[in-house]
Amino acid sequence: MSYKDDYYRLLNSLTNNIPIIEDDGELKFYEKTFSSDKAEINHYEVNPFSSDYLTNMLFNYYLNNNSYSKKYIFPSSDEKLNPFECNNIFPYKILHPVNSKPAKEIIILLHGLNERDWNKYYTWAHKLQKQTKKSIVLFPLSFHMERAPKEWGESRAMFQVSKERTNLIPNLNYSSYANAALSTRLNFEPERFFLSGIQSFFDVIQLIEEIQAGKNELIDKNATIDFVGYSAGAFLGELLFMVNHKNIFSNSRLLLLCGGSVLEETYPVSKAILDSESVNVLKEYYMKDFEKNIAKNEYLSYLFSKYEDIGIIFKAMLSNNKMQTLRNSLIKGLNNRLFVMALEKDNVFRVKGIKETFKSLDDRLIKFFDFDYNYTHEKPFPEKSIESEKVTIGFNKFFDLAVDFLR
Repeated sequence: MSYKDDYYRLLNSLTNNIPIIEDDGELKFYEKTFSSDKAEINHYEVNPFSSDYLTNMLFNYYLNNNSYSKKYIFPSSDEKLNPFECNNIFPYKILHPVNSKPAKEIIILLHGLNERDWNKYYTWAHKLQKQTKKSIVLFPLSFHMERAPKEWGESRAMFQVSKERTNLIPNLNYSSYANAALSTRLNFEPERFFLSGIQSFFDVIQLIEEIQAGKNELIDKNATIDFVGYSAGAFLGELLFMVNHKNIFSNSRLLLLCGGSVLEETYPVSKAILDSESVNVLKEYYMKDFEKNIAKNEYLSYLFSKYEDIGIIFKAMLSNNKMQTLRNSLIKGLNNRLFVMALEKDNVFRVKGIKETFKSLDDRLIKFFDFDYNYTHEKPFPEKSIESEKVTIGFNKFFDLAVDFLR
């Protein structure tokens, strides 16, 4: 079966909630509900972060004159409650054989930045499950996928937010309805990149602890747990394994796809990810004066003090020129449990950045691919490509190697 055919077959299965018929039985994407124990990390939805009076005044002035941004992106600016409960109580998916015993081996798949649906990941999950026989958990990051308000994915409303951004910012590039929500939030409050990351970090740990406590009937409490991290999910996967909270990742493997570079070496300017201004703000905030930015924000200072081990390693993953010894030592320590797969023409996570970040890793644990068709970071396997046969060949070659590592 071609990649394209499998893509639409799986999408139809999810859309209509029907099993996936296979030669050796049936598979199904089951849905479980998750309630985050770390909802308070993002409780600052009700207030602007800055303690600077002028900044707060300008922020509120902007919102009062830009109704779509106020209504959809920062609705809590005039409400004393958290309007985004979807970020704290949400569904996640498990690809698991129908009428099967609890899985004794699973792979948790972590997605990329600013994604609104799992569509492209269904084929990935299916390929991994079929060839490893491990059940696949598709777990959403904070304020992404099912954890984001549905309005953030609606073209009409987000086009208006993009229009408001374009009117505000001269020479804005790559603004679109698809990236308007995340771009606006990070533009005004770049702290959210860290806050969402740390909530996602602890949500993954909570997920594992719930499994080990026997609270998931589809997964054995003693199941082995491996990870696949794509793009921003790769960054999160690295943090999880480097920190190794309570040693729960000591026997797990981590596969990084199209990601893993330090933040300085990422270039997420794209109509599907972030616009040019939000990336500029993000890079300046975390690359230039991050220590000062932490010091002047009481809440961030509190978090970095409370979660010092996470904060130190987060800082080590910001720039190649800072904390190299720690970063290289931690990456080298993951030898044989870490495998990196990247694309030659990836403009978000480029070859140069991958090589520099993982220079302490054994060369045999890094593999670069270049497919014989037009692809991008966002769509390494385009389902609508006119070169369908080449996409199928590229997909199988790529994931056959992934399976070799994970099996």
